[in-house]
Amino acid sequence: MRDRVRGPEDAKKIILRKLRESYGYRIEVNFSKIRMETDLHSGRRLWMAEGALGVRRWLFIKKSWRFVYFIDAESGKVVIMRGKRYKDGFKWLDILLRLCSRIRRRR
Repeated sequence: MRDRVRGPEDAKKIILRKLRESYGYRIEVNFSKIRMETDLHSGRRLWMAEGALGVRRWLFIKKSWRFVYFIDAESGKVVIMRGKRYKDGFKWLDILLRLCSRIRRRR
């Protein structure tokens, strides 16, 4: 059967289209791995893409998490999506301490 997703570039385009539909154009996406895998149960070929995503909400707040997408090579549809937020999220105390240390350095 003919594959719709022929290479890693096609898989990237599908994932970016999905993410931009959900989060808009203010996202930063970094792909770490894209490779072809075979499902042992059904035998179908899947493109697996791992990476990190960051979304800027306001001036300082940035939400970021890691993701893994599995895309069916024949149909081009997302089969499985997994995501996990980073443990070190946004903390007001850290930002206030950084600002205070910068102000002290200028004096």
